[in-house]
Amino acid sequence: MKNRDKYILKVSEYDMLIKIQATMLSHNCCVIDTITGVTPPKDYTCSWFVDYSKTAYERCCKCIQKWLNEEA
Repeated sequence: MKNRDKYILKVSEYDMLIKIQATMLSHNCCVIDTITGVTPPKDYTCSWFVDYSKTAYERCCKCIQKWLNEEA
């Protein structure tokens, strides 16, 4: 199996984005901003500052899920 298969082609988009975001959290970066190249984001509302009862990781997971399901 090639790396392309193991890490990209045979992994769901959501799982791949979550792994990337988990790494980026330590730098306070957003994977959606990186993918879209839009800063500040215009097409979605980041839940980073909204729900303080959840961890940053949990908020990012919800935000990524919401973004993936929106119309482009």
